[in-house]
Amino acid sequence: MAALALRRSGLSGGLDLLNIQPEEPPPTVAPAAAPADSWSTTTLETLPEDALASVLAQLGSSVDQLVVACVSSSLCDAVSRSWARDALLLSSDPHLATDQLLLQLTLGRLARGLVRELDIAGCDLLTKSAVTRAAMAQRTIQRLNGTNVGVGSWTPEQLLRVIAALDDLRVLTADCRSLGASSPLLRLLAHPAVRLRKLVLHKPESGAALEPAADDLVSLTAALKRKPPGGGDAPVASLREVDLGQSGGGLRGAFEFVAALLAGEECRVQKLALSGVRSASVEALAALGAALDGNRHLEQLSLGCNFISAEGCRALAAAVASHPALRSLSLEHNPIQDSGAAALSAALCGRGSRLTSLSLPFTGAKDGACRALADALAAGAPLASLDLGGNLVTAGGAAALAAALADPSGCALRSLNLAANYRLGPEGALSLAAALPSSGLAELHLAGCAVGAGPVGRIAAAVARSSLRLLDLSHNQIGDRGAWDLAWAIAEPHAQLTTLILKSDDIEDDGAAELLAALAHNTVLEVLDLSGNRIDPSGEHGASQDRRVTLGFQSRPFLHTPAEAAPSGGEASGGDAASSA
Repeated sequence: MAALALRRSGLSGGLDLLNIQPEEPPPTVAPAAAPADSWSTTTLETLPEDALASVLAQLGSSVDQLVVACVSSSLCDAVSRSWARDALLLSSDPHLATDQLLLQLTLGRLARGLVRELDIAGCDLLTKSAVTRAAMAQRTIQRLNGTNVGVGSWTPEQLLRVIAALDDLRVLTADCRSLGASSPLLRLLAHPAVRLRKLVLHKPESGAALEPAADDLVSLTAALKRKPPGGGDAPVASLREVDLGQSGGGLRGAFEFVAALLAGEECRVQKLALSGVRSASVEALAALGAALDGNRHLEQLSLGCNFISAEGCRALAAAVASHPALRSLSLEHNPIQDSGAAALSAALCGRGSRLTSLSLPFTGAKDGACRALADALAAGAPLASLDLGGNLVTAGGAAALAAALADPSGCALRSLNLAANYRLGPEGALSLAAALPSSGLAELHLAGCAVGAGPVGRIAAAVARSSLRLLDLSHNQIGDRGAWDLAWAIAEPHAQLTTLILKSDDIEDDGAAELLAALAHNTVLEVLDLSGNRIDPSGEHGASQDRRVTLGFQSRPFLHTPAEAAPSGGEASGGDAASSA
């Protein structure tokens, strides 16, 4: 009864375990029972205490019990009696955790001082203002986990307001974003209960002022490394992610801050992003490399858009390649060119490398970088994902990578991105296609590589005999001819392709018809993206009901002249006809 009432009120989505039905009417009574909508919660409320406790025990989570508590005061009392814990764990069902539920519980239903632990991690429907109000109502909370709550990270000011509301706070776990090393951030880090999991540092929008001291990260380094007076770990020990992306790299001493942060055994940061440094010096990169030598926990490092030169890349290469935990390195939009990529590749040949993902788009890499990376792959480098998009790779570089992919001794590469290498051309695409059947490649991105329609037939044949799951041939002008060839590959019974992206490829109605006909016999393909082509959106192919097909915007102009728009006195004049044509 209560489950039905709660579902009707929109408060519960997880009370299906309560399968309480009305008693069957006696045979002498008319069979028409009260309609379901008129049922109330009285059935639960009138149960004996032991029976009600048994029903509540069947609920799958504490959140379901708390939803029941919101129905009435008597049910709230029953839940309080059966609830043998002082923890409010909304993170177990984050989709049920709303401001309404949290405030109903903490401000109304649950007794003040009952809650000692509040876990709202991952509750993205909650707002930070509601959490603050809940803290003010339940001032006895000792442990609060507020990571990934609502939209965006907490500001230091918001977290300080929560701390001020709680009388006996022991542990506060949260993520935080701050305008540089602001004074509220430094005050927050000085509190012994604070355990930041993620720290995002950024500069204000253009024209906005920044505290003079906040632009210098030296004070922040000291605050993160300083241990509390009563003993315990320094704040840096709880950090798992540090993000100085976007404008964060514009803060003074950003590279020095990162190097100092990573140095020392107490650092447990697993994910680090730094971008926007106007010119990363070789000395700063060498200091970062030295810090990485002593670090054992970093797993992802992103250093895009820092004007890192080839020499700077060489200063970093050895430490990156030999790091015992680093799995992902991103250096996009840095002019490291072939020599920097070659230094990384040579370091990857060492047996200690754990790097599985390397991202080097828009770095000026050419065929020399491809040959060096191919040598590293052939030597057993564990790279599973390689991104060389937006560079100057030609058919020669593609051939070198293809040879590594087809190496019978095995190649670890599973994802290759060569998009926006306009010099690659048909010959480079054919080299890669020839390697597909003998490789373990699962993703191949060739968007904007000037492939054209010619090689698509051989690419399609190779795809049908390969383990490829994703193929992106967007912006290659393959036209209807290329679409027909790919339709044949889709229809092959052993094809494993699940995603085919053909955006802006000059495909018209005939090509679309072949692809959709093949798709009707394919149960493996999940996504067929035909956005930006020349398919008539009002035609039968444009109106496809197959949810796997994405048409999006079509670039072809369609002029449909209504019959009533024709001149009433007869046919259009020759000039008008010519204009219409």
